[in-house]
Amino acid sequence: MRSVETITKEIEELKARLANVKGTQTEVYTRIVGYYRSLRNWNKGKREEYAQRLPFQVTARSARAADGPQEFPTAGKEAACGSGAVLKNIAGYRYFYRETCPNCPAVRDFVSRLPMEGQRIDVDTEDGLNEAMADDVQSTPTVVFYDSEGKPKLRGHSVPQLEELFAAV
Repeated sequence: MRSVETITKEIEELKARLANVKGTQTEVYTRIVGYYRSLRNWNKGKREEYAQRLPFQVTARSARAADGPQEFPTAGKEAACGSGAVLKNIAGYRYFYRETCPNCPAVRDFVSRLPMEGQRIDVDTEDGLNEAMADDVQSTPTVVFYDSEGKPKLRGHSVPQLEELFAAV
């Protein structure tokens, strides 16, 4: 049989252990670059960046208008023919880029050879970022093509897309 002193000692030990109970660790996952990944193994800087993220909310400003630019058409004869008809009415373009973008130089070289006037916009500047937001540009490189009235009609993001678009003319 156990003595009262032994039981009292066990009770004190259990109370001390109970005071230090913190629960079990929760596993948190986030979607990064198209796949889900656990936050447990992230370094301190990446965890801080995650804590500062804001959830995306669709607003009237970020939603595209019905008559706004269409994304580059998918491959196919019907899409290419439709693009060619629209492309004949294109009066100019705006090329959105970043100095650190690895794909931007090839697109810059392509648009510099286009037979129309265009504008280069560095989105790393405050004015450039504001213009990109106004045109709903969400990645670089992006080339937005406008008609003679200044309405955006088409956009492309890579040299192969732009080559296919201009081959349709």
